Amino acid sequence: MSSSLPAWLLQAINLQLDQVPLKRLRHGYAALSASYGAQPSFEPGGDAIARAQAYLAARMPATYAAVEQALDQVPMQALADARSVLDLGAGPGTAMWALRERVPGLAMATLVETDAATVSLAKVLAESRPMPDDLAIHWRSEPALLAAKTATQHDLVLLSYCLEEAGAEEAEALVRAAWAAARQGILIVEPGTPAGFARILKMRDMLLAEGGHLVAPCPHALACPLAAGALGGDLKQKPTSKERFDNMWCHFGVRLERRGLHRLIKGGELGYEDEKFSFLYFSRQKPAAGAPYRVLAWPKRISRHIELDLCSKSGNREKSFYNRRNTAQNIRNAARRLAWGDAWDPSKVPESIEDENFDD
Repeated sequence: MSSSLPAWLLQAINLQLDQVPLKRLRHGYAALSASYGAQPSFEPGGDAIARAQAYLAARMPATYAAVEQALDQVPMQALADARSVLDLGAGPGTAMWALRERVPGLAMATLVETDAATVSLAKVLAESRPMPDDLAIHWRSEPALLAAKTATQHDLVLLSYCLEEAGAEEAEALVRAAWAAARQGILIVEPGTPAGFARILKMRDMLLAEGGHLVAPCPHALACPLAAGALGGDLKQKPTSKERFDNMWCHFGVRLERRGLHRLIKGGELGYEDEKFSFLYFSRQKPAAGAPYRVLAWPKRISRHIELDLCSKSGNREKSFYNRRNTAQNIRNAARRLAWGDAWDPSKVPESIEDENFDD
């Protein structure tokens, strides 16, 4: 899977950063990176502006890609009727813009962000969007927990890459308040690390206890079969296949191209990066029955066969191996089209699917 910012948003970012010295952006990115995993302290002045500018260039594309891919795993019927969104810890509106691409009917957004430099840049970006556009955007400059507790209900609530900054106790209170503010559903996206998954897993248990309906990514609401992966693992530098399997945690990945300033700031030889993320989408309404499997890793193509690592509706982690001799060609061809994170229902595969030069 791959992702990129909408053309208008990328152009608006480039216009904002065109005259900013590269050295300043790199300094801002270093300061931004150092603040991850700790309670950030954005002091007024040049450093805060440099961090905000560096975020636009180096982090906004990856965060957008992760939220976009998470939303793609949520069935459209769970999102289609949404008209308002509350984005807590919104940054420059990254998650909201990804949601707007998926739900064009969105009419009102409340973005909560305390960093003045980020809000200033975000407002300029919003003014650059293609017109006509009837999306009404309101900003609140206050802590996310306070905003969640005092906000009127919105159809959807977004929490993107902000639980780590809140700390364990506040994160739980924040998600409870966010869920109370959600009329239809809540999306939580965190880094795709064992620590990020541990936070997701905790919120999964809490929201299930609150009566929420788990829509994605899990095909079930039973105990997570990958829960042990939240503890990480004392792996060797080159773990065995079994060690990798046993220490797996639930996360997904999206590839995005590094273009222009994005590549210059981050350095390195590769013209792309892979953003890993973990996420949850909970709904107030019980969803229609979904696919019985979710693909947990890139499918393994072995000669003319394919192996899938799956989470199943039975609450188990399973491996399915489709070989040429014993598998119907339409099933095998459909399995070969799957990507990491896709829903999978072999019972709904059409009887005839062209092989698209799969060397059969």
